[in-house]
Amino acid sequence: MTHIPITQQPDWEARRSEPPKKRRQRRPTLRALLEQARKAGRPVKSAVVEDGKVTLTFGDEPPDNNEWDERLSRGKH
Repeated sequence: MTHIPITQQPDWEARRSEPPKKRRQRRPTLRALLEQARKAGRPVKSAVVEDGKVTLTFGDEPPDNNEWDERLSRGKH
């Protein structure tokens, strides 16, 4: 078996001048999305698959209260 250096192979220059082919990325599966949500600590309330799209609804979200919400709810300004 003889070895030919890469630079002497006939298709080397043709391959080098072509732009790389773009790969079509696959959409994440429902299982993969649920796993990501679990790892992030977000409980999923429901998941809907429609027209190839996955929609996740999260439940038990922490309230978005800040200092001003607390002051306004107590009536102090």
